[in-house]
Amino acid sequence: MPVFDPDGKYLYFLSDRSFTPSYSDMDGTWIYANSTQVVAVPLLKDMPSPLAPRDDEEKGPQIEDKARRVPGKEAQGLSEDRGRSGNEEDG
Repeated sequence: MPVFDPDGKYLYFLSDRSFTPSYSDMDGTWIYANSTQVVAVPLLKDMPSPLAPRDDEEKGPQIEDKARRVPGKEAQGLSEDRGRSGNEEDG
């Protein structure tokens, strides 16, 4: 029995049209296991299918332009401490 989604954008129904035969080990004949599939039909032309493959590629960190980057306090502190030995008594 077909069902509309709550927003009325899709029509969902079950279809028994996936015929992928495999040979049964038990009774020596062909079987059609898991032939039922969920189908979602978009009711608008510009509506994407909710079952369509999605792009799962992750985006890497954005590389900043060196001319735009302003060093923070941490970077300034590192450059000031380079000449010190780490002992405060060495003055």
